[in-house]
Amino acid sequence: MKAVQGCRKAYEGECTCVCSEPLKGRYGNNDVYYCKDWDEEIKTWVAQNERYNTKNIQHKVFMTKGGISVRSKSELFIADALELYHIPYKYDTVMALGERSVSPDFKILRPYDKKIILWEHYGLVNNESYLSDSERKRRTYKEHGFVPWDNLIETYDQKNGSIDIRTIDTLIQGFLLL
Repeated sequence: MKAVQGCRKAYEGECTCVCSEPLKGRYGNNDVYYCKDWDEEIKTWVAQNERYNTKNIQHKVFMTKGGISVRSKSELFIADALELYHIPYKYDTVMALGERSVSPDFKILRPYDKKIILWEHYGLVNNESYLSDSERKRRTYKEHGFVPWDNLIETYDQKNGSIDIRTIDTLIQGFLLL
């Protein structure tokens, strides 16, 4: 709980912890969020070079506080919250699951047990084609052992395109910082 309190102070601008100013690390051709206060196992995981999704890279127009480019405001809120709590993540990496490749929005290494957690945010809830692709992706996750409330977090924009930051905060505190 001490780490959470320290990060709450960071959110309020009063943080004195070592990691109050995240470092932007560069591995391969990809930027990753990097915190100098992480243990060696987390630093090694973050440093592993992975293939990143290059599809529609021109749409990565929102910049997180840690310097990572993301595609939507909702993903920006999620990434900034992960950074606030010093949760190690990789954005938009390519994963081979069987014969299909998927790119979860966030691939997270949960700090306390080093378990890989995927966070998928579904933003275009008014787009039938997007929803169809999203359902296929959800089935692929399930077929390969990624299950909501175990190792998969799923969030959705509201029909007006917004997301409640309190929901993001609650998910992080309850699921990633147990």
